[in-house]
Amino acid sequence: MAVNLFRAQKCSTRAKVYRGGLRGIGSFRSLAYQRKAWSMKNLCDCLAEHGSELGINFGWKRDPNTPLHDAPSWVLYVDLPQGQVSFHSPTRYAGPDYPASGMACARAAKRCSRSARAVLSLSRSRRIYFRRRLLNEL
Repeated sequence: MAVNLFRAQKCSTRAKVYRGGLRGIGSFRSLAYQRKAWSMKNLCDCLAEHGSELGINFGWKRDPNTPLHDAPSWVLYVDLPQGQVSFHSPTRYAGPDYPASGMACARAAKRCSRSARAVLSLSRSRRIYFRRRLLNEL
């Protein structure tokens, strides 16, 4: 979960500043947004399966004020222990409607980094425990 959260945030941030591209493949910006979409799908699948067990609330809301591809965009809200993060997307992936009123957050990159750092700072034995527990449920 932490990897996909971090990857989605990084791709989203970088796509806003990329210029140029590769002939026949696409612009660097569009490639970054494609990777963000892939990361968001993986994140939603993981949260749908393990979010409640991890105590992480998440969900989707429409944002008519930010159209993507000539349609209102979807916003994924994720409530981390470090604070709320959100991502805009033209596509809604797995997950429930977000129950509360979400807020745009300017500190999403820092919160995603703190979340990934918290996972990486777990002791090796604790990480192994969680990995085994998840594998046993599959």
